[in-house]
Amino acid sequence: MSIRRLLTIALSCALVVTFQASMATAKPAPSCMDPAGCVVIGPGEPVRLGTLLVTELGVLGRESAQAVELATETRGDLVGHPIRLVHLGDGCNAGLATTTAEAVAADGFLAGVIGASCSSASIPVAPILGGAGITTISPSSTNVLLTDPDLRDPFFFRFAYNDQYAADELAAFLIGEGLSTAATVVADHPSLLATGQRFADLFDQAGGTLSNEFVVGSGQGDFSTELAAIASDVPDVIVFLTFQGAAFVTQARATAGLETTTLASTEAAQGVVVELADPADAEGLILSLPDFGFLEEEPYLSTLGAPFAAAFGEPTLAFHAYAFDAANRLMDAIESFQQGNSQKLTIPRTALRDAIEATTNYSGVTGSITCDPNGECNGQAFVIRVVVGGVLVEPS
Repeated sequence: MSIRRLLTIALSCALVVTFQASMATAKPAPSCMDPAGCVVIGPGEPVRLGTLLVTELGVLGRESAQAVELATETRGDLVGHPIRLVHLGDGCNAGLATTTAEAVAADGFLAGVIGASCSSASIPVAPILGGAGITTISPSSTNVLLTDPDLRDPFFFRFAYNDQYAADELAAFLIGEGLSTAATVVADHPSLLATGQRFADLFDQAGGTLSNEFVVGSGQGDFSTELAAIASDVPDVIVFLTFQGAAFVTQARATAGLETTTLASTEAAQGVVVELADPADAEGLILSLPDFGFLEEEPYLSTLGAPFAAAFGEPTLAFHAYAFDAANRLMDAIESFQQGNSQKLTIPRTALRDAIEATTNYSGVTGSITCDPNGECNGQAFVIRVVVGGVLVEPS
């Protein structure tokens, strides 16, 4: 068993024990009329909010957790009740996240959860927390399946973008550019498979033709077999959605007949340029990327950007902004249940979920936020960028 696996197991156990210990003094909520029950906060007692974020494996979850901390520190309290954050890691690991979620669901004292970081954790966690009536808002899980109306748990919401929008933009752009034949190489990973299928469907509907469709191992680094097959009937464009983007590009450029074939991908391949041994291999690469223009505008700059940089340094990814908005919207919804001057706060779980679902034109640092009936709260625009001279530019 690998050291990383042992650490993951140890971390999972530690998180569950820590969580249970933090809840040990909480009192069970009495019955209420809400079908999913209520969280009852007595006078002077804290409102407990959870973060299920991958803080131990890089900046993705850590920056999101830090943004949630800033949101709660700025708020100070919720209608007279202190806010207690319970940080729980998801490890971007289905097993760890499931174990943690089961502990959270069994105790049932969290008013809501911000997380998970990764789609691989959100997919199994959403029905566990939803089954306990716990509203969960992910700031970075982008898998299209999470808000699929046939699969989505009704207590799950997404403030991050949906990967399908990247597929939509890419298919429309390629057809518009006259690139009407495509081959796809997609890693065997839930999020990438869903995005690849979305692209294939839309490309076909728009009149395009798929000459080859390959599914490869998520850890695969040798694409010679797939590229040789593609080279036998060279398409206008090769769309690759893999975790080894640099290896794919290098090998494609070294394959006879594909030296100048157009290559395209999504944000998964954004780091390819700096990873390549020969950056020139990325020349002309087409990428469909989320539009993060809000990072250069108000209210983000003064409300979150400057305070975040002062407290933690300059952020690396945009997902912390979605976490900040998710935390603030959740706290606003919780505050709406305050009754008059009562020092007790009763939070009906289903009503809290309904309040998030009813979010309309909410002013966040990422822009105006409106949730649809499928839990999609981000109408994120995507933009097309092309690599020219090692730099991403708007297509001419």
